[in-house]
Amino acid sequence: MGETLGVPLHVWDDKFLKHINKMFGDFIDFDADMARRRRLDDARIFVSTSKFGFIDIRVRINLMGPSCIISIIEDAGC
Repeated sequence: MGETLGVPLHVWDDKFLKHINKMFGDFIDFDADMARRRRLDDARIFVSTSKFGFIDIRVRINLMGPSCIISIIEDAGC
């Protein structure tokens, strides 16, 4: 089976993104572009976390069909 980089559109929804969020802390909100689906190449989620250090990882997610790899990067611009 192949794999893709990024989140396939058939699972790009609030439920999936909140599920990914649980790995890092408590969900607070989506940013405006994410909430209105203005961009589908980038999802920004506001999270309250107690983790130390900068988050910069890749996670393999098994979905229906090929697995996908998503990059999770902390945005320190807030």
